[in-house]
Amino acid sequence: MGPDLYYALGGGLGHLTRARAVLGTLGVQARVLAPAHPESWLGLDLLPLPVGLTDRPGDLGAWLARLLWEQRPQRLWLDSFPCGLFGELCGIALPPGLAIHYLARLLRWDRYARRIQGTPPPLDRVHLLEPLNPDHTDWLAHQGAEPIPLRLETPDLPPPTHALARLAALPPPRWLVVHSGPAEEIRELIDYARDLAAAEGLSPTLVLIAPHALPFCDPGILRLDASPAHALYPLAERIVTACGFNTMSETLAYRHIHRFIPMARALDDQYARAAQRRDD
Repeated sequence: MGPDLYYALGGGLGHLTRARAVLGTLGVQARVLAPAHPESWLGLDLLPLPVGLTDRPGDLGAWLARLLWEQRPQRLWLDSFPCGLFGELCGIALPPGLAIHYLARLLRWDRYARRIQGTPPPLDRVHLLEPLNPDHTDWLAHQGAEPIPLRLETPDLPPPTHALARLAALPPPRWLVVHSGPAEEIRELIDYARDLAAAEGLSPTLVLIAPHALPFCDPGILRLDASPAHALYPLAERIVTACGFNTMSETLAYRHIHRFIPMARALDDQYARAAQRRDD
């Protein structure tokens, strides 16, 4: 048997962030299958997918089947999507003895279910990362899979010391707007933070934590490229974010100062996740 494989196919770096948290929480060593990146990220052992393969789901499934037969991992870890992002794991021939572990989070199941064409891969264990939508839960029950709750630990990564020093030097109250998404969503979060401040009669120092420069000019905002962003949270009086899984997990301990706006995603159900947090 070869080393475990963790399949982290999805948009952005969120799937890699979660892979680091899952593997660290469970103490598992695994190679991480993901789209190609210019360098190793977060200390993960990355196994890049061939360029362009994600545009051809049928070829992607065939390539994965060959890889699994060649490497013969003991376990295959599926992040978020039980049949792969495009349904590419449906109907492929799997090597004997392969145990499949599925990491389940909120999905817009009505949309994802359309991608399941053919026989789903057998799920040996389902790790429940958060409450699911009922149709997702029903599908898992039909597969004979019983979810086991898994509370992820926030990875203990080296703090961004330069960003910490710059943030600490700013006058309080310091409000962080944290987002790695498109500019229009960052603009929405900044406007939301300013509306909150005006409603509370405050004039906070606004700091944007984002990995890229903005295409619009906002002299009232300091941008810091800081990873991991959660290392800055102890210095903040308010944190404003969207509702992605990783962000909502990392802000749980700061829920008293956390404010959020769900963003529309093709498969991630940020609206349901926001509603769950409000109901907690």
